[in-house]
Amino acid sequence: MNYHRVDRANRAKNLSSLFVTVDNFFPIVVIMAFVAIVIVISALTQANRRQSLEAVAHQFRGSVQEGNWFSYPEATFRLGGTTARLHYTKRGKHGRSTHLTIPFPDPRLRLEIYQQDLVQQMKKLLGMEDIEIGSHEFDNAFIISGSHRKVIREYLTRDAQLAIQTLAHYSAGFSPDLYLLVANGSLRITKRANFQTEAELTRFLRLAEQVFTALVASRQTGIEFISPVTTQAPPETQCQVCGESLAEKIVYCTSCQTPHHLDCWQYFGSCSVYACGQKKYRLAKK
Repeated sequence: MNYHRVDRANRAKNLSSLFVTVDNFFPIVVIMAFVAIVIVISALTQANRRQSLEAVAHQFRGSVQEGNWFSYPEATFRLGGTTARLHYTKRGKHGRSTHLTIPFPDPRLRLEIYQQDLVQQMKKLLGMEDIEIGSHEFDNAFIISGSHRKVIREYLTRDAQLAIQTLAHYSAGFSPDLYLLVANGSLRITKRANFQTEAELTRFLRLAEQVFTALVASRQTGIEFISPVTTQAPPETQCQVCGESLAEKIVYCTSCQTPHHLDCWQYFGSCSVYACGQKKYRLAKK
């Protein structure tokens, strides 16, 4: 009799242990399933992005460069009579920005344009540089900075203003998302939007091409492209915060790779590129 009681007790104990083991193992299964789903979604997203880039590259007679787990694929192709590069960068934890980089025929020009928001308006009141070009609508919508105010006003003709405003309104969300930078013979146009479909990318490129064409056409005074044209953006030679030459302690934004002086980064608190805002940097290799 006692033997049967002990046997039943042992079987009950073993069964209880089995349930405890299953209960402990269940969260691990859930986590593994979640990780697998994330990997599959990421792979599908990368595949869709690459497919769209290949379609765009074919349309504009270009090619696609492979990405990996740490970088996105990008495309190079002909646009506006020269070679352009379409690429992405990470923005924050989950956001993406879409960039078009294209050689600009005036290497002396530095021009930065981004849309105003409440933060920029406050900075403007505190003395941040803002070049006004005499167009009430454009001046109220954008912050403009750079070298040679007179030259900048000549570049920003009515056609250039209209092209920039049209691109700013394309796929605009609740907050301003257009950023434009001309520096070191390169024009970089950024939208804080993760354009992925062929239609979205094609529309973005056509509008960006109109901006490029309007800017170049505004000062056709013997300016010509230098051959051969590189497909990569020229390296930055000035700090985006202070405007001085890059020397001594240099750091790079981990998202958009824009260089800064270390003390300027620490003063600004993040990447100075309006469409980026990354908080982390990496030290330049010596």
